[in-house]
Amino acid sequence: MTNSVKNKDSIADYNVKHLTERVIQLTIPSDYIGMRLDQALAKLLPDYSRTQLQEWIKSGEITVDGLVSRVRQLVKGHESILLSAMLKTQPLWDAEAITLDIIYEDEE
Repeated sequence: MTNSVKNKDSIADYNVKHLTERVIQLTIPSDYIGMRLDQALAKLLPDYSRTQLQEWIKSGEITVDGLVSRVRQLVKGHESILLSAMLKTQPLWDAEAITLDIIYEDEE
């Protein structure tokens, strides 16, 4: 039973994601009038996937003029957007020097 617990813990260690808070404030440009909120944000914030932006909108981590909005809400231009989200980042892994037994080696 101790082995299964130990294995479970070591597997869980690989699934750990570090969270950091990110706050972004921006204004919707007037040439985006009539676009869906998620589409406008995808253009303004290309570092984030549209799926991620949609999740943040649904969870209330993105607000429009201080209010929680819908993904399909059409923008009117000049809205104030506030993104206050916990970003999931992968932990940094360090390379480890290990010895390898070379079984076969040729000139190529």
